[in-house]
Amino acid sequence: MPTNSKQFQEDYTDKSITLTEKLRGFYTLIEEQSLPPNEQIELLQFLLDTEQINLTKYKQLADYYILEGLLYDVGIEGS
Repeated sequence: MPTNSKQFQEDYTDKSITLTEKLRGFYTLIEEQSLPPNEQIELLQFLLDTEQINLTKYKQLADYYILEGLLYDVGIEGS
């Protein structure tokens, strides 16, 4: 895993997202397709809550989890 924020930003195509250190680790694992489902839900819920899900390639996965009732997207009226 990259050791500094600049290196992290350069290593991922989803350059615009802001993550905590814990969620950076989760993001690395989801990129490697080795993140367990519970942690996927935590990461995707954070991205939904911070309105960053559309900046990633995981919108379709988040939509699936929403349909299954594992995530929720409140949405903001008018946006």
